[in-house]
Amino acid sequence: MGSGPSLVLAVFAEFACSLLIFIGLGTRLATIPLIITMLVAAFIAHADDPITEKDLILLYLLVYSVLLFLGSGKYSVDNMLRKHSTIKATSSV
Repeated sequence: MGSGPSLVLAVFAEFACSLLIFIGLGTRLATIPLIITMLVAAFIAHADDPITEKDLILLYLLVYSVLLFLGSGKYSVDNMLRKHSTIKATSSV
């Protein structure tokens, strides 16, 4: 793919997607680019490094994977939007 586009995608993932996760908006979708970035970092960019140097990368990979499966929490924007749409749906019936 090339180093330029890879850098742009990594910066997008680590800045924009991390910001989305922080506020809890589109959490599950935002974790996908971050998981891909961590996989590339762990198994391509640092493939020859010992596991002790990859431990932080793998920890981030684990956290992003858990967020992908569990989704955002109770105080997220996703949850507020979900509650708002449920209230609208039940009031219109």
